[in-house]
Amino acid sequence: MRYRFSVILPVLLILVAFFTIYIYINSDEKGEHLKLNTNLIKELERQKKESANVLKRSWGDETLFNPVNAVEGSKDEYITYYAYQTVYLLGESPGRNYCKHLKQVTEKGDFSAETENLIFTGIERVYRAQKSLELCIGETEQTKFSGIEKHVIDLLNSTYIDNGYFISEEFKPYKDKPEYIEVKLQQTYMMIYLANVYKKLDKIDTNQIKLWIKQIPLKDLTIINTITKIDEILGSKTNVEIDIKEVESLVNQQTYQIQDFMSLNSLVELYNKKYIQLDNSIITSIKDKIKKYQFGLSDIQSEYIKNNILKNLNTDINEKEKEILLKDFSTYMYDDGMLPTFSTYNNPLSPSLVGRISEEFTVANSSNRDVKILNTIKNINMKELMKQDPFEVYSYVTLYKLADSTPDDSQKKELIEMLKQKIKLPINRNNVMSWSFYVKSLINLDEKISVNMLPNNTPEILNSIIEKEKSYFGKNGEISTLVFLETIASTELYQDKLIKTKKFIEVVDADENSEIGAYLIYYKTMLQEILEIPYDKNKTASKITRLFKQSGYSLSTQHKFADVYSTYFLMNVNQILSEAKHNA
Repeated sequence: MRYRFSVILPVLLILVAFFTIYIYINSDEKGEHLKLNTNLIKELERQKKESANVLKRSWGDETLFNPVNAVEGSKDEYITYYAYQTVYLLGESPGRNYCKHLKQVTEKGDFSAETENLIFTGIERVYRAQKSLELCIGETEQTKFSGIEKHVIDLLNSTYIDNGYFISEEFKPYKDKPEYIEVKLQQTYMMIYLANVYKKLDKIDTNQIKLWIKQIPLKDLTIINTITKIDEILGSKTNVEIDIKEVESLVNQQTYQIQDFMSLNSLVELYNKKYIQLDNSIITSIKDKIKKYQFGLSDIQSEYIKNNILKNLNTDINEKEKEILLKDFSTYMYDDGMLPTFSTYNNPLSPSLVGRISEEFTVANSSNRDVKILNTIKNINMKELMKQDPFEVYSYVTLYKLADSTPDDSQKKELIEMLKQKIKLPINRNNVMSWSFYVKSLINLDEKISVNMLPNNTPEILNSIIEKEKSYFGKNGEISTLVFLETIASTELYQDKLIKTKKFIEVVDADENSEIGAYLIYYKTMLQEILEIPYDKNKTASKITRLFKQSGYSLSTQHKFADVYSTYFLMNVNQILSEAKHNA
């Protein structure tokens, strides 16, 4: 199944807005096409608006579109931990299901020993679980948990190093490396925190720990802050000296990276604990700069740190940002309260095309966006571009097209010649998607496609579909066949043969329960519109409605989460169906 997805995934956006807009202008609804009922019209409008808003948020202040996708079936402790810590700062407590789940998993005997596919392991995993459970119970009630206590006892015995620090088993091979001093310090703090909660400090050689800490250079704010936290538990006092010039240099940076956020967080915590005095101008500068950042679930650790800084400075994020964050949080939550892994796209151009096209449906002024995009992509080398995924090539060309522009003459000429070579190769099941992207790229470069430019087996494929009324590309090859037919339709060639493929198109089951339901619905709908094949628009509208997942559309009813490409595909279908509402 994974192989099939890897082949199908690049299908994304074959038609894009140009073809969709063409359909809007030229479609002639016949009486036999059923008119949408009122409830479906309203639901489609609602879905389109919500989907467009989600896509718009993914632009942020960046030049290129950078959406994230929830990975189907994944459950991520790291994401979940920081998400709950964040929403707690926003006034929301964990639900009963998550607290129940957390108690159950921490009672497993190997909880502290598991490492596979985990970011939090060993000491840190137990510490993060404890901090999460404390959110469940509340500050005024019991904060001890039998499952955690057993792990604390085990870790006290297995992770202590005689020098005076704690370190998890998986980090012991690196314990003597200078760059691991902060890891050792953080894990020592976590272990002391846990021991204090469970009344096990008498099991620790605290004097040796104090001696070890004295040897640590106070070289940055995060180290200093961690040491002061240990001091608070052990009742010791470290002489802290913070260079105000270094503080001003940190605060006055134009942009902040994750390490800067961590340093600022430590600075503000030290300020609240009276370890340093800060002028109002510095406090105001931190607030103003931090508030501009919006990370959301795509970088939830940074989102948490941002909110923690603002909370410590008695400042709240704006209500709209809070509303979006809480909505995203509830959207992606599993029944047990866990959240999935979020992944970004490695290819920069294709997501940008998705985002840019979405603006066609929101009546947004995209001229400024286009200028920034073209400045970003204008120096791309054509030979290097052709080494990328074919959809990246298509995206590059189409981003120019959307901006009513074109690559410079030399780039355009070079790219056209390479594309012509690509589309001449014989079509088969494995390359039909790539072939389609290359053909579409040439069309968007205003290159007229002729019969001689296409593969020699093009007539053979068309004749086979007409004669057999089934997929040319074998079992489960319907999507490849639909893509082939749509691509031929875009060339305006073989129109007499295309009309004869109607019977095949009609019998294709565009089932929303299929693994690639969104793509089947999209391509079948496009071909029905192009070839004026009567179809029940209410049925199609009902299908895409079942694929709507609050923030957008999913690939199939089998999928829990929306993804940006399925969302774009079905936004196109939504738009076509919405246009049909005015027709008899």
